[in-house]
Amino acid sequence: VGKHINFSSKILRVPIDIKRFSPKSRITVRRKLYLDDKKTIGTICRLSPEKNLGYFLDIAKMMPEYNFVIVGDGPEKKSLLYRIRTEGIGNVNMVGYHENTEDYLNSFDLFILTSHIEGTPISMLEAMSCGTNVVVPKVGGISDIIKDDRNFLKMNLKEDISIIKKCFEFSPHFRKYILDNHS
Repeated sequence: VGKHINFSSKILRVPIDIKRFSPKSRITVRRKLYLDDKKTIGTICRLSPEKNLGYFLDIAKMMPEYNFVIVGDGPEKKSLLYRIRTEGIGNVNMVGYHENTEDYLNSFDLFILTSHIEGTPISMLEAMSCGTNVVVPKVGGISDIIKDDRNFLKMNLKEDISIIKKCFEFSPHFRKYILDNHS
C-alpha cells in the first residue's frame, strides 16, 4: 500500500536500412533490370489474398500506357498469372521473388499497395526511403505514417486511377520521414 509504480513507454519504429534503400538513378536501375523507360508502377508483396492484387490488375488493365511490375511470390501466383493471360493484361510483369528489392523500388515511378489489411508495411517504408512516391490504402498503421490524403486509394477504380496519375513525382519528404523516424 502506498507504493507508486511509474510506467514509461517508448514507440519502437520499424528500422529501415537507409544505405541499402536510398535513391538511385531510375535510368541506371531500369537498364540493370532490363526494364524500358515507360512510366512504371510497381508493388512488392507476398502474393496472398489480403494483398488484393486482383485490384492491382484491375488498375493495370485500365492504364495500358504504363508498365506494372509485381515483385513477390505466394499462393495467389497461379491465379494472378492465369488472369493476366486470359484477360490479355499485357502491361503487367510478374518477376517473382527477388532479394534486390531496392533496385525494383528505385525503378518504379510509383509504388502501390492495394491491401485490404496491413500493419506497418515494410515495403512501403522501403519505397519511401528510396524517394519513390507511394499510393496506399488507408488501413492498419499506414495513416500514422502517410498524412497526405492525396496518397490514399479510395478503392474505387475511377477515382484511384485519377489519384495515381497525379502522384508520379519524386518525393524527398518521404525519404526525410524515413531518415527522421526509421533509420
